[in-house]
Amino acid sequence: MTTKFLITALVAGLLIGLAFAGTDLLNPRTAAAKANRMNIDAQHQQAMYELEERLSTAQTEAEVKEIQRQEALLDAQYQHDIQALSQDLAHQDLAFRTWMTVFTIFAGAIASHSSSA
Repeated sequence: MTTKFLITALVAGLLIGLAFAGTDLLNPRTAAAKANRMNIDAQHQQAMYELEERLSTAQTEAEVKEIQRQEALLDAQYQHDIQALSQDLAHQDLAFRTWMTVFTIFAGAIASHSSSA
């Protein structure tokens, strides 16, 4: 009887520990979303660098204005992508934490039942 309780308590403790340790350990979706964010950041930085290069070599006012317009559009797209990714990551994180809480409560109920039996 005490062995069951000990195993159940260890499993519950493990679930609680993993829940507080971070969602990336058990949820590959959040890790993939963070990697996607890093890719978006890198692509944005590269595109901005290329536009800055073109800006430094631009010779006419029209070219400068067109490059500045492209920079503004690129920044707006970047902000949109980051906001969408952040919202998706927040929803996935909330869903994962909810399931971890349910599993923890379930493990606690089993531990409570095991110790009373």
